[in-house]
Amino acid sequence: MSLPSSTVSSLLQILSQPALIFLSVWYYSFRALVGIPITLFWQLLLSIHSLGSKTRIEREDERKVQFFDGIVTHVRKLPMRRSFRYPLRMALVNLSNPPTWWRKKQANLHLNANEIWERTREDVPSFVKEKDVSIHLLTSPMSFGYHQNPISVYYVVLNETGECLVNVTEVTNTPWGETVRMNFNSSKGSVQNRKGMAEPLGAHVPKSLHVSPFMDMESNWRIFASDMPTVSKHLKLTVDCVEHPEYGDFFHAAFVAKRDESDTRGARNDCGGLRLLYRRGLSPHRIAYWIYHQAILLLWKEKATFYGPPGLDEIRKLTNEKKMHCKVSSVVRVGGGCPARIAWQPAKSWPWQT
Repeated sequence: MSLPSSTVSSLLQILSQPALIFLSVWYYSFRALVGIPITLFWQLLLSIHSLGSKTRIEREDERKVQFFDGIVTHVRKLPMRRSFRYPLRMALVNLSNPPTWWRKKQANLHLNANEIWERTREDVPSFVKEKDVSIHLLTSPMSFGYHQNPISVYYVVLNETGECLVNVTEVTNTPWGETVRMNFNSSKGSVQNRKGMAEPLGAHVPKSLHVSPFMDMESNWRIFASDMPTVSKHLKLTVDCVEHPEYGDFFHAAFVAKRDESDTRGARNDCGGLRLLYRRGLSPHRIAYWIYHQAILLLWKEKATFYGPPGLDEIRKLTNEKKMHCKVSSVVRVGGGCPARIAWQPAKSWPWQT
């Protein structure tokens, strides 16, 4: 028996009230952290059992997955000024030939290689065929049943040269759980910043989710992704909120990393022994801690305005009103970001499934 739409609407409005927002923040923080002591204890037992031997360290073929170890940076300039950083080790998974653990545990959370090819094949040169490319996904692997990825990026890579032909970004709304996917091409050009250094232009696309509940929908995204991730030792992914009518270019997020070439280069963060577990283990739990810790600070100290209760109807409306996924839009003047081919996916589970 389904609830009337008016009742659902009322419930959603209630959920957007500050008191219950605090509860939702604490709920997700608890959900992310409750398994840590048990997980650490179990992993410690496995690691002690394997001391003196390397049989417990996971070793995957580099053609199936590579890991990049780096730093995530968030900088918000307006309407309040806040910044934070945390270390992160992400996997670049070859979806055309994925590792065993991916097929068993995480594949159903993302698009597969065929689905990415279908949504990007019209955006690559006509002479490029499916057999000429491999599809890769930069994401944080699931850890002991928990998954937390604010942004993941797919790469359509030309096998012959290693060049990335087109990207697809996969952005998740926090805490509501909706997802938006869109195609983009990072620009090959660059501009000089205030320090005189060259910065990539990136692709302009419409901001199509709140992402953070403390951001409205009035800005746009400028996205840059390194164009040869499978052959380069360095990887960079940046997302900026730009062209806001009041704040201008007010938010910057980046993941800057180097390919892991250590003895545990083929291992997931929780499966590479005690040292890797200590440095990068339980990454989704750590990401959740940082996200919800910052949310509490914004609510408590900054009295930040809260936007975006769950549901995609209003988000679709606001995005379509921008008309930024149209080729005549000035917002795609840089980087070939059009057509974005925007596609939303609602939250899959309680409590935000609408």
